[in-house]
Amino acid sequence: PDFDANKAALKEFLKSQPELKDYNFDGSALSVILDLLSYNTHMNAFYLNMVGNEAFLNTAVRRNSVVNNAKDLGYTPRSAISAKVILQAEFTPIGEASSTLVIPKGFIVGANSGTEAFVFTTIDDHVINYNSITGSYNTDTLTAYEGRRYTHEFTVSATDSTDTVSDVTIGGCSIPNLNVDASTIKVSVMTNGVDYVQYKEYDHSLNLGRNSQVYFVREDINEYVNISFGDGVLGFKPPMGSKIRIEYSISSGSIANGLTVFSAAKNVDGTTLVHLATVKASSGGAERESIDSIKFNASRSFESSGRSVTEEDYAFLTRQVYPSAKSVISWGGQRNDPPQNGKVFIAVQPNSGTVIPDEDKAMITDFLKRVGVVTIQPEIVDPDYLYVDTNTKFLYSKTRSSKLGGQLETAVKDTIRKYSDDTLSRFKGLLAFSNFLAAIDDTDNGIISNTTTHSIAKRFYVDLGVKESIELKFSNALVRGSVTSSTFGYSSFSDCYFKSGEGNSLNIVNSSGGEETIIVSNIGTIDYTTGAVTINPVIISEGNDKFFDDLEQKFYIRISAKTVDLNIQSTRNQIILIENITVSGKSV
Repeated sequence: PDFDANKAALKEFLKSQPELKDYNFDGSALSVILDLLSYNTHMNAFYLNMVGNEAFLNTAVRRNSVVNNAKDLGYTPRSAISAKVILQAEFTPIGEASSTLVIPKGFIVGANSGTEAFVFTTIDDHVINYNSITGSYNTDTLTAYEGRRYTHEFTVSATDSTDTVSDVTIGGCSIPNLNVDASTIKVSVMTNGVDYVQYKEYDHSLNLGRNSQVYFVREDINEYVNISFGDGVLGFKPPMGSKIRIEYSISSGSIANGLTVFSAAKNVDGTTLVHLATVKASSGGAERESIDSIKFNASRSFESSGRSVTEEDYAFLTRQVYPSAKSVISWGGQRNDPPQNGKVFIAVQPNSGTVIPDEDKAMITDFLKRVGVVTIQPEIVDPDYLYVDTNTKFLYSKTRSSKLGGQLETAVKDTIRKYSDDTLSRFKGLLAFSNFLAAIDDTDNGIISNTTTHSIAKRFYVDLGVKESIELKFSNALVRGSVTSSTFGYSSFSDCYFKSGEGNSLNIVNSSGGEETIIVSNIGTIDYTTGAVTINPVIISEGNDKFFDDLEQKFYIRISAKTVDLNIQSTRNQIILIENITVSGKSV
């Protein structure tokens, strides 16, 4: 009850007492006391309501309450994640060359994005063999993580202070910095006063015993990353006097993604760095897990209990072990096309870029094998992107809008991009055409109506001069005769492209002379009902510079078509992205 209801209830109670039967509560000093009692009752009720809310995961508001409730379900929120970059480097020796070169951990490279400067650091030693042919040390697997490396040391003692800890099991060691990347933490413990031993993070796949050298990660009440150890039964408990050393990075999150130009802070001793380039742009950086995400994932973590049995278990645990994923989907081999019994397929969409690196796929697969059913083989597959091109023409009233025609066109483009980001750019996306048109109309009060058409496209990468066959699945019924492609070189001909032929055939066509000439007929087939396009073995001799992927360092060919249904759907590992947007407005 609110303040007024509390005061009215107190009045009614006092009026029912014989001693105060004819008392005027509104015009007396007792009214002030009633105000005080009502206010106190109201505040206590509000406080208890808020305390009650914080005791439950779904109603909690404060982050530390949500984290504690999630911990009761065995869930640890994701920390901030540092972006990762894989570099290609060449070092030449100064003087006599040794057989190997060790790039020590802590090797720093830097990159800039606008006015922001970022530091990337290697967290492990990297060994390179000497190449006697080139006279240098070459590598294309040098991995660095965004953020400077810091080291914090704790001593297990009877009292707690900045650098000491008394309870390594319950209290643990809190790292006194925010935005620590827990995935790149290295924990070492010295118990004999001589050597540090590196411990592993517990990940549900390890069998714990009293001597298991593991540590546990959680978020403490101050939102710091906390490292704790076993109790002597489940995991080894460092005794009094032990030294604990924690190495960690502080992450800048997602703003460090997409960097491609790096420079080294200094050379490795005895060498000169003559070449440094990115194999792939920096990616994987992410902010710490949000409160809403913690609430969503905690209950699902409890359902899986760290084991992969159902399809959803594989998807959830993949998100856990690879927090840089934007979205994850899994399906059983019996539902694959074609069916492959005994397998489960997992598709991972990265936060930046289009596919995840092969080494990350191997890491995820290895983890899922350890926590999954023995007879089921997990397989990581890449997302399959469906690109949509839109062409929008809208009518608008100058008297109903404060914006000019060009400003409205820009606003409509922004609306379409937002629709793509919010609704489509993930697995299980559906372009619901009526909703799409409504979103465009709602861009501005001045827009009266719009006419929008679209087409769908897929890409495939080509190795020039190599014979290869291609299979593309549009997963939507296609309009007969609408299939065409970007241009490429074939044999001695330039400006060739694929185009629908008679029936279900696909031809290679050339138009360099102003007229279309069929160079190769029946080079492939089109199933207009399912949207499957098959191209027989073909050698592409030349690529189109407009269709070169800087990230993959390959040419690609873009095949597009009209869909029968205005709604565009995706299946399994497919993701719909709106790519090319054309907008024009006309006033009435």
